[in-house]
Amino acid sequence: MLKRLIQLYCGLTIYGISCALYIHCGLGADPWDVFHLGVARWLSVNVGTVMIVTGALVLLFWIPLRQRPGLGR
Repeated sequence: MLKRLIQLYCGLTIYGISCALYIHCGLGADPWDVFHLGVARWLSVNVGTVMIVTGALVLLFWIPLRQRPGLGR
């Protein structure tokens, strides 16, 4: 379990850095990041804030599915 958590956090860190580099360099972005950028510009808030709120909302909308989100398998 500890090994999986370490892999998860390392993967999320690398993903976050790569998203930030894509946005900073102006190379384009994947669909989720385009959504986050658009909402961030529309609300005049940081992209990271929009990413956190969007992630929380996705988890809330997951509740009616009655599936427990877990570590990747």
